[in-house]
Amino acid sequence: MKNLYEIIQDRCNEQGITITKLEQECGLSQNSIKKWDDDLPKTIESLVKIAKYLGVSTDYLLGLSEK
Repeated sequence: MKNLYEIIQDRCNEQGITITKLEQECGLSQNSIKKWDDDLPKTIESLVKIAKYLGVSTDYLLGLSEK
């Protein structure tokens, strides 16, 4: 099963954007998403911003649903 970072990375690749661009567009600090490779985000707001930007649900990002 993929972790949060891997799911985000796959979605970014599908949409042709980089993790760095995603962080910038969502107002997150540089390399903050990479830290999610080992841990979950500190705030739910960050996860919600990412989900909205990528056009998916938070459940999808967490690996709890197919879309």
